[in-house]
Amino acid sequence: MHDPSIIRDGSTYYVFSTDAPNQSGHIPIRCSTDKLSWTACGYVFSSLPSWIPTAVPDATGIRAPDISYFNGAYQLYYAVSSFGSQVSAIGLATNVTLDQTSPNYKWVVQGLILQSTTGDDFNAIDPNIFVDSSGSVWLQYGSFWSGIFQQQIDPSTGKIMAGSPIHHLAERASSVPNDPRRSILSGSSRQPPLPLCFLGLLLRVPPKAGAGIPGRPERHTVQYAREVDRKASASFADWHMLWQMPLIGHHGD
Repeated sequence: MHDPSIIRDGSTYYVFSTDAPNQSGHIPIRCSTDKLSWTACGYVFSSLPSWIPTAVPDATGIRAPDISYFNGAYQLYYAVSSFGSQVSAIGLATNVTLDQTSPNYKWVVQGLILQSTTGDDFNAIDPNIFVDSSGSVWLQYGSFWSGIFQQQIDPSTGKIMAGSPIHHLAERASSVPNDPRRSILSGSSRQPPLPLCFLGLLLRVPPKAGAGIPGRPERHTVQYAREVDRKASASFADWHMLWQMPLIGHHGD
């Protein structure tokens, strides 16, 4: 299971995740009442939403769903792309309940939220919703290229608020040695533990002596940072590595 996002509705927890090969739908759902034993609970979509083939012609699946609740509904943001491409998009589906036995259970496709194309300085994938202490809703997104960005969401529509400025939250420094591709950041997640907020992300660390050398695989790391001024568009400091994992087989070794 890749890119899980979890939420509780009533006494049941629901996890949404990236599509897997040879499955019968899109955005798998798993259910649990204890967060230990999980049951497959179907899919959000039986087929790709109709807007996707036009926005991202090469997309065959959906990745990195992010589930949240605001404005009286569950808000499921998700990304579509093709590997290594900036032709990407973030979409939204909503549901008033996650209880599949309810007569009100129905995923409503809200369509395209954000799109990127070749030549942009961002990539419209890896959405994450952050609700600040005032109740304002923010969308974080980005992977590779110039890193992680954030814009404000209109909670009444779930879409980007008209005129919302683009806040650039993080990027990979150009001075990092042995890093031919700057800004290899992805999978950001911003959570509001008081009195600080943190930006967590995946940072791909190249091998010390070059890519593809046996015994020196690239690694995924999870890092976090302290928010400097607690504003929605805050800058971050005191970066720390929380966890890292070798990318086994990434170069075929």
